[in-house]
Amino acid sequence: MTSSPLALLVFTAGAVGVLHTVVPDHWAPIAVIARQRRWSRRETARAAAGAGLGHTLSTLLIGAVAWAAGSVAAVRYGRDINIAAGFALVAFGLWSALSGLREIHRHEHATHSHEHESGRTPLLTRPCF
Repeated sequence: MTSSPLALLVFTAGAVGVLHTVVPDHWAPIAVIARQRRWSRRETARAAAGAGLGHTLSTLLIGAVAWAAGSVAAVRYGRDINIAAGFALVAFGLWSALSGLREIHRHEHATHSHEHESGRTPLLTRPCF
């Protein structure tokens, strides 16, 4: 079965939307208020539709603002972020390599036998796991 990326996106957005609606914190407050105020089914449906529309529009607005801010930041700071990310990767690689070498050295030191000043061989001549 082949499908276009757009069809997959629309299907996924619809599925997430339906599953998102089922979450109790989205419908339970309206149901509780409707029961407390003895609303009819029509009044409850109108309140739920208004809340859903407001929720959807505000989420879209927040998403648009975040996208615009991200676009501006990418244009303005993209080069600096790429350079910083490169340095961070090199630093992490060096830290990881040095930590590994220290661990190997510590393991080798703990596993070999050697004489101490007293002339006695230490009790610990093999690693303890």
